[in-house]
Amino acid sequence: MNIQQINSLDFVEILSQKMGLKPEKMNSKSIWFKSPFRPDERTASFHISQIYEYDVWFDHGNGLGGKIVDFFIHYLNTDIKGVLKYFNSTIIQVPKNYSPQKFTVKRKNSIEILKAKTLYNYKLKSYLHSRKITSKSWKYIFEIEFLINQTHKIYSIGFKNNSNSFELRNSFFKGSSGKDITTIMNNSKIIKVFEGFIDFLSFIELTDNEKQYDYLIMNSTSLTNKTIEYLRANQFQDIHLYLDNDKAGNLCTEEILNHFSNALDARKKYQFYKDFNDFLIHN
Repeated sequence: MNIQQINSLDFVEILSQKMGLKPEKMNSKSIWFKSPFRPDERTASFHISQIYEYDVWFDHGNGLGGKIVDFFIHYLNTDIKGVLKYFNSTIIQVPKNYSPQKFTVKRKNSIEILKAKTLYNYKLKSYLHSRKITSKSWKYIFEIEFLINQTHKIYSIGFKNNSNSFELRNSFFKGSSGKDITTIMNNSKIIKVFEGFIDFLSFIELTDNEKQYDYLIMNSTSLTNKTIEYLRANQFQDIHLYLDNDKAGNLCTEEILNHFSNALDARKKYQFYKDFNDFLIHN
């Protein structure tokens, strides 16, 4: 299992069926447990919100919070590699019949876009600043107001794709109102290909003349075939690939390189970082 797959699991099921904890109270938005960090706790202080694409937790007793991977980093006192090992091997503190595949993957949420406007929300701006994305690149994004599962109103950053749907992102939510690639054309013979829009915005932050290139943002490595189709149809002189330094990014980069002799793996610039945004943040 990878990080995304782990975060997509049903956290409530993990806590109740695999860790033996019982929900103390629940409603349409929230579920409360006695904290796994404090077994003798009398009043439930461990809160899980299920209105996002992934379960998001917050422990009011110690101020910690995040997604499932973040929980196990703290619970096991380990790092991301340790969490991956936990979910992909037989380990202590896990029943003998433990199997990650038996966990239920959360169902996809329905998303209804209510409004798209110029970015104004202070919290969304703060999130972008935390990723070192300044107003220089805000012209490519929107502030989106949307409903999830017809009940919960959420505000997020929106990045439009070629189907006029939006990639949606804030500090706790990552989702989409409909998947497709995004292309930004400047009549260039060179195209820059990015895996996600945050990496594309990061590139814009560091370039002096963004109009000298065309851009393709995949928005998901699951759209590799559509990306290849677009690149083949438009016959660029050079294709520069800026994908993530992980297994999915490696496979996607290799696939595109196999199809185009004029494609270049441009990740050397940030070879010691997770992705282009991580490079921007640390430099």
